[in-house]
Amino acid sequence: MGSHGVPPFFSGKTNTPDTLSVIDTFTATTGTTFTRTGLNFGANVPGRVIIVTEGVASAVTQKISSVTIGGTTATMAQDCTSGAVGTEGCGIYYAVVSGTTGQTIVVTYTASVAPLFSYAAYRLIANSSIPTGGTTNP
Repeated sequence: MGSHGVPPFFSGKTNTPDTLSVIDTFTATTGTTFTRTGLNFGANVPGRVIIVTEGVASAVTQKISSVTIGGTTATMAQDCTSGAVGTEGCGIYYAVVSGTTGQTIVVTYTASVAPLFSYAAYRLIANSSIPTGGTTNP
């Protein structure tokens, strides 16, 4: 993460994102792996990054095991666990991928989440190209 929680591809830039649009949303009451298929990531243009946000309230301790976006392992931008560690929390993940339509996002936890899992996926088109890598929040 850059300064003030800003993802590394925006650090030190004075410009702002051109477009942020919702790709998909989903809520479930139980499960370990959540797979969303047939997603349209839009045109593969410079500056496009796919962002996944997730939130969970669970009766058992669990953590995110992995997030893949279009077959690419996503980078954690923020882990915002609150309450009893592992039972309530949220996270923000991102990846730069080349796919456009028919894409898949998979979120996997270490244990079944119940009573609630919620996620949203976004397409961000930044004013300038972003790097294909990033840093993981410790």
